[in-house]
Amino acid sequence: MIEWATPRQLGRLADWANHALAQAALSVGDFEESYAHAIAISPPGTLRSHNPQALWAALDLIDAAVHTGRNDQARVHADAMRRANLGRLSPRFALITAAAEAMVASDDAPSDLFGEALALPGIEDWPFELARVRLAYGEWLRRLRRTRDARGQLATARDDFERLGARPWSRRAAIELAAMRGAPPIFG
Repeated sequence: MIEWATPRQLGRLADWANHALAQAALSVGDFEESYAHAIAISPPGTLRSHNPQALWAALDLIDAAVHTGRNDQARVHADAMRRANLGRLSPRFALITAAAEAMVASDDAPSDLFGEALALPGIEDWPFELARVRLAYGEWLRRLRRTRDARGQLATARDDFERLGARPWSRRAAIELAAMRGAPPIFG
């Protein structure tokens, strides 16, 4: 689709395809691939005007950037989301903006930004995004060696993804859980 749309200057169509490919790559842990697709939509620190895909893929770019060590790019993109005040648009955008800020915060941040994101009103209407935030939170907790808390977030994310039929995402959460036990993941 991208190869067909690009020479025809159908940027919106290419953005849709890049967004789908970015999320597919994230779901299986191919963060480099995801990053390449996410920045094709909108470069770090920029939310392209009149392009809803730039908003919808913002968390994808940050997730991929954080997992590939591109922390500066992730930070400038989270700053752009905050400056644009995306949280005023909907509970979904409030959740992903708060999650983005949590993902780029230093590990010794004084407050639990993920906990604050998960306490926002109205987010239960966005179960996929909520599960993604729980996955990111679990990964962060695991990195801090807070295994009991990490296990709870990761198990909830895995179960929520499974209920939604998002099996690659469920597998990603299961792999994180298994890594804490040093065991191979068990898939249903």
